[in-house]
Amino acid sequence: MTSTDVKSATGRYPIPVLFLGFAALLLCLVLSLAAGARSIPVSTVVAALIEGGEGRDARVITGCSSPVV
Repeated sequence: MTSTDVKSATGRYPIPVLFLGFAALLLCLVLSLAAGARSIPVSTVVAALIEGGEGRDARVITGCSSPVV
C-alpha cells in the first residue's frame, strides 16, 4: 500500500466519522449523568445541560459536569 492509498482510505469519510464520534461521546455523557448514583431522567439531564434547569437534579448535573474555576 502506498502513501496515496492510505491518504485516500483515511480521508474518505472524515466528517461523518467525526460526527458519529461526537454523537457517541454526547450520548455517553448524558447516560452517565442519568444512570449515576442518583437516578435522574434523561429529559432532566438534557434540560439542565441546555437551559440550566431548576431544582436539585439540575444543580447536581451542572455542578458535576462543570469544572470550578
